[in-house]
Order: sequence, then C-alpha cells, then structure tokens
Amino acid sequence: MTALRADGTGDVFARDTTGVTWYFPGSGNPSVPFRPRVRVSAGWQIYDRMVGVRDISGDGRADLLAREKSGVLWLFKGTGDPVTPFAARVKVSAGWTLYDELVGTGDLTGDGKPDVMARDTTGGMWIFKGTGTSALFQPRLKISNGWQAYRGLIGPGDLNLDGRADFVAREASGALWTFPGTGTSTLFSPRVKVGGGWEVYDLVL
Repeated sequence: MTALRADGTGDVFARDTTGVTWYFPGSGNPSVPFRPRVRVSAGWQIYDRMVGVRDISGDGRADLLAREKSGVLWLFKGTGDPVTPFAARVKVSAGWTLYDELVGTGDLTGDGKPDVMARDTTGGMWIFKGTGTSALFQPRLKISNGWQAYRGLIGPGDLNLDGRADFVAREASGALWTFPGTGTSTLFSPRVKVGGGWEVYDLVL
C-alpha cells in the first residue's frame, strides 16, 4: 500500500501475530491519521516477506507483493475498495529465496513506472524495473555489491522534493544514509549521512 505521509494521507496494511491482515485507510487528518481498520483475511502467516510496491500493475492502484517461505512471489493487485482491498493473488515467479530484502521504491529510473529493489544473500543489490503492464518487471539488473552492510532498506519516495524517488539505508552501527535519486539509469547520487543513533530502532519504515 502507499506509505503514510506526515499530512495523514496514504494507507497502511498490517499483519497481526495470528496471520490476520488489516487495512488502515488514511484519513487525511494528521491528528487522527487512520480511519477504523478493516479486516482483510486470515492465513497470511505463510508469507515471510510482504511489501507495498505502489502501482506496478499499471491500473492506477497501489499493489502488494508477498513471498511465501518456499520462495514463490505473489502479486496482490489493489482494488481501491476498502472492504476488499486486493484482487485474488497472481503468481509472479518462484526462486525469490535468493533475496533477503525486497523493497518497493517508486520510480527510480524516471520512466514513470514504479520499480522494486531486491538484495541477494551475498549483499548484491538488484533492480527490477517496472513495466506498468501484466509482465510487471523487465529482467533484473545488478546495481552493486556490498549492501550487506545495511540492516534496514527503505524506499520512502521523494524525500528532498526534487521530483525523484530516493532511498534510505541504515548501517549496523546505527548510521542512517539517504541515496538521492537521479531519475536516470545511474539511479543514485552519492549517499548522504542523515545521522547516527538509529540502532535503537529495530524497524524503520
């Protein structure tokens, strides 16, 4: 789903410890950012990775990717209906156990279509460029190695208001870095340190 912004817009999708998922519609009110939650369904404990990926299917609605523990990746297309927020799942492909992180980033390449980044278990980072069609992604492209240095990877959108999607990563030491987006095939400008002390947080979204 879309990320919640400081002005209270955007929605949140959450899974409880029993495997039941809940949809929290954004209210547009920063003081009370969510309307009452809506139960989606049970059984989501079969997924070990779930990530909101914006509109990767090209229908104008935010989507969700979920990976089963077996490595099969599924697409849940957003419907725009708070009561039934997702259409029936569609299999993307198998073999995604190669990756220990999966991040919805928005449009990193400047082509108007949201992308997805995935880190493999050796620290290599890959981009899956969105197509905006039912094919979802172009063949993956290697960005670089060495990303095992980071414990948290986030695609928050345009942080510096230059019209390009940015990226955030936290080192094990607690240092937090932004990677300003370029909107081109180079993807990022050199990283910029935000600050230290972020090791006190075990989850940053």
